[in-house]
Amino acid sequence: NGISGNIYTARINGDYLYTGVFGSLNGIEIFDISNPGSLSRVNSTNTGGSSSLYALAISGDILYVGNSTNDMKVYNISTPSAPVLLKTYSREFRYWRSLEVIAERYLYAAVNDELIIFDVIDPSNPVELTSLEQGVGAVPTPFRPLPDDMYIFRNSLVIGDQTSNQVHYIDVSDPA
Repeated sequence: NGISGNIYTARINGDYLYTGVFGSLNGIEIFDISNPGSLSRVNSTNTGGSSSLYALAISGDILYVGNSTNDMKVYNISTPSAPVLLKTYSREFRYWRSLEVIAERYLYAAVNDELIIFDVIDPSNPVELTSLEQGVGAVPTPFRPLPDDMYIFRNSLVIGDQTSNQVHYIDVSDPA
């Protein structure tokens, strides 16, 4: 039950660990962790191509997956042993570094040097609402991110910026 490569990201949802793996499998490995002394792989899903999978976000039964070459994929994970691909969203020359869902409706994506906000009320059809580029709107300057990750903390989106070695806080109390 070992991992099929390098884990670049991981998220927990209930009794399941979702890992973004690059190696002999370029995709998602899902483990049942209800018994931490004996994890059990329940699924391995290749997300396509040879790209590294860097970003995962989970909201309810929906898994958002971002990779290093253009694609964000959306899966229904109501049955962890059999994820169902709902949508592939592509943007040319994009590196999906980090994903976070707010209020089960808004997906924030750190992609290259911008922060993209999606309405995901219908997960099978993410709608891009806005794109905040460096120094514009709420995005701090300099914000040429290679964010290591982002998380929600209270009413803030906390972004670790590996370029400036700083942590940025963006107010998301009104995510729209």
